Amino acid sequence: MSSRLLRNDNISASIPSYIREIQSLTQLDLSFNNIAGQIPDFPFNLSSLPFLFLGNNKLNGTLSATKSSRLLNVSYNNLTGRFPSWISELNLELNLVANNFTVGASNLRKVYVIDVIGAIPDELWSLTYLTNLNLGQNYLTGILSPSIGNLTRIQYLTIGIHASSGELPKELGMLTDLKVLGFGSNNFTSPL
Repeated sequence: MSSRLLRNDNISASIPSYIREIQSLTQLDLSFNNIAGQIPDFPFNLSSLPFLFLGNNKLNGTLSATKSSRLLNVSYNNLTGRFPSWISELNLELNLVANNFTVGASNLRKVYVIDVIGAIPDELWSLTYLTNLNLGQNYLTGILSPSIGNLTRIQYLTIGIHASSGELPKELGMLTDLKVLGFGSNNFTSPL
């Protein structure tokens, strides 16, 4: 069992290549450095690596098509593209905040953090496999779309701390699997 905690360690350029040789690596924390460029595939190919933290760097490009981690933090980078297929696995926890991902139709089940400014993207309402959606800590404006009724599998829904307003759509009543509903500090005008 091996951990490499290189958080805020002034690493620049790229992810150190010697890491690929550590086959028993169980945690890799390279967050808060100045690592730039595309994320190489090798951290995703380490089968024993359940925890991978790459947040707050200068990484760009797309996520690897291969997945090994259960907990992945790539927040505050400049990653782009669509989510790879492994992102919908049930035992996966992600932090994808402050990137430029494209949300598209997928069998994504959990979205914990999305960096959204302005209106909630309509694409979210097409993610019909979602069971958890947390839009807290965003800067959302506008109304909550009636298309929220498409999320028929949703169990945990947080619309968090932002300035959304208007009437709550009656389609919230279609979310029969809903267990937890949080609205935080919003300006909705209708009762539940």
